[in-house]
Amino acid sequence: MPAVRRVVADVNEPEAIVEEIKSLGVRVDRRRLEPCDYIAGGTCVERKTVRDLLRSVYDGRLFDQLERMRESHERYVVLVELRGVLGLSEREEKVFVGALAAAVRSGASVVAVPGRRGSARFIASLAKEGGEIVVGRRKPKLSDINEVLIYVLTGFPGIGPKSAEALLTKFKTLRRIFNASIPELRSVVGEKKAWKIREVLDARFERARGRAELPSSETV
Repeated sequence: MPAVRRVVADVNEPEAIVEEIKSLGVRVDRRRLEPCDYIAGGTCVERKTVRDLLRSVYDGRLFDQLERMRESHERYVVLVELRGVLGLSEREEKVFVGALAAAVRSGASVVAVPGRRGSARFIASLAKEGGEIVVGRRKPKLSDINEVLIYVLTGFPGIGPKSAEALLTKFKTLRRIFNASIPELRSVVGEKKAWKIREVLDARFERARGRAELPSSETV
């Protein structure tokens, strides 16, 4: 029986692209993905049109995505659909080129395709032959305490393996990390992630609702 190539696509990705990938003989599973749009062959792929790339620069979303992709995957790609690039103003062109440069500096591979069909073909070509695609955190070996410690920390929003390792290098134990002040955490992972850690630690679990309530950072 021939091996099945598989891709995982975010639930918000266009159906036309998903169907095109399927037409190329690739199985597509729909899931809610973070921080990218597709997982193919172990590669995290963030698909952007020219306009979406510009918007993600203006609102700061691109830089946060690049950081999270870098921390969660060894291989990550910014896939840019070039349709509409010829209509950019001079200012937009500078922002566009700067965004591509920022992606490369972060360690991402930048791939340009003409449009949606090109995106589908590129993603399909990444799909591995056979095997399972791992999405999310890998369950650690209980015999490896370092893996367990990193696994616990990567459960916090925005904390990937690199941030987890940096925290453990600084504080040595989970207890010290959890007892650390915001300034201490900030010196390792930055302001935003420091507050996220504190918010999760201070959240109350509401059994009736089946979820925890996060306090606002202003009230902590």
